Amino acid sequence: MHKSNQIKSNQIKSNQIKSNSIILLFSFLFCGIFLTLTSCKNFLNAADVAEEIKEAIEIANSTPTTIYIEAPKDSGTLSQTQVKVKRKESFDLKFIPSDNWKFITWEVFDPTTETIVQDYIKFDDKTKTEVKAKLIKAADKLIIRPKCLELPAVLSYTPSSESSYYTFTPIVITFNRQMENPDTPAANSIFKYDANNISLKVDNTPVNDYFEDPVIDSTKTILTLTPKGNEFLKFINDRNLPYVDVNVSFGSAIAFQEDSLTLPLIKNDNSTIYVRYKGERETEPPKIVDYFVTNKPFTLATVDSISDEDKFLFKQWENFTEEDGFRNCVSDSFYIYGYCNDIDSGIDSVQLSLTRENKTETYLYTREKNNMEYEDLENGYFKFCINLAIGFINQATTIYYSDIEMIVTDKTGNETKSKSLSYTNFNRIVSFISSKTNNDKPGITIEKLEMSQRKFLYVDGGRLVIVCIL
Repeated sequence: MHKSNQIKSNQIKSNQIKSNSIILLFSFLFCGIFLTLTSCKNFLNAADVAEEIKEAIEIANSTPTTIYIEAPKDSGTLSQTQVKVKRKESFDLKFIPSDNWKFITWEVFDPTTETIVQDYIKFDDKTKTEVKAKLIKAADKLIIRPKCLELPAVLSYTPSSESSYYTFTPIVITFNRQMENPDTPAANSIFKYDANNISLKVDNTPVNDYFEDPVIDSTKTILTLTPKGNEFLKFINDRNLPYVDVNVSFGSAIAFQEDSLTLPLIKNDNSTIYVRYKGERETEPPKIVDYFVTNKPFTLATVDSISDEDKFLFKQWENFTEEDGFRNCVSDSFYIYGYCNDIDSGIDSVQLSLTRENKTETYLYTREKNNMEYEDLENGYFKFCINLAIGFINQATTIYYSDIEMIVTDKTGNETKSKSLSYTNFNRIVSFISSKTNNDKPGITIEKLEMSQRKFLYVDGGRLVIVCIL
């Protein structure tokens, strides 16, 4: 039994030796693996450090990037306007918007192309007015700007609320900024009569129907509200009122839209608009500032090309000289320019009267007929160009004179007549008159014919006679 216990004891010792050997082997393996892994990590760290040192040297030897910081005029205040930094360097930006401006975001621009560039500067949060920025890509120069939009407001309006005006006087409202995109069609414009858009009232009575449709100019900054003068005057007179005060108010729809952003119209001293209209009809006739007739074609854009020598003389045929008759000569059509003014109600129409052989023909020109080129200007000024075709007179040797007169009428019926003048009308002359025959006429000589390029005119029994030596 003693021998059996000894055998068991020896087996236990043998198992312990084997177990210790296995543990020792695994310990050596673990240490080897640990040392191997540790050596790899140090190797990688060493490579990264070397790369970082190389990059740091490159950055240290590089030229700093000049960054200009700009903001739109009157939009607010910047903490600084220029920094010079190298790649990976940070700097602070701060922008304080003015009261009537809204900050949107920070933007980076290429100063040469003035285009937005990406990947040069990283912002902590570009939607905040105070932010930390870092240069992550070098450049010679860059520009940083706060993108901000001016809040819309009424800048001014006319006429003043301190006086009273005739019912043809338009209300002109100027905004401080563009109110809608330039390509917005009239059908989609925010400027229309509606509770959410534009409202016109006298006390609490809507008077939108007594005004023409709102008109916004091409810059989208000037709004014109024009009364229907005669109808609005009747509205006032029917109520036996000496005057009425029209209140213009804007609803929530009068706001500037950009993408998903809405900028509502802010309230200021000009937001409350009142205009007083008197119940009187104006009686002042329009004024003709400038007026001429010519046989040279022109448009309003080229009117300055017409010289004084090209313009007809304001003379009657009885007082014509030879040169006058040829100067005031029309073949098939003539052109008329007018520059007029009527600040009270505005120019309504132009009428031309042509009188020949005691017979008068009239031609009426209005905006509605669209039969003249015209332009409405500020303060009641109006200019126009008319091309009147009167047809050819063929094979004519004797031409009766014609008189032309212009009548300008304003929107309340007041009119002004222009000075009249005479003109001759012919297309071609086929007469042949010998020198002897010409000398039979009093005051006509061969020398005079030569001086007037072998053509002359004379009056014979109330007729204006044109002669050409062929």
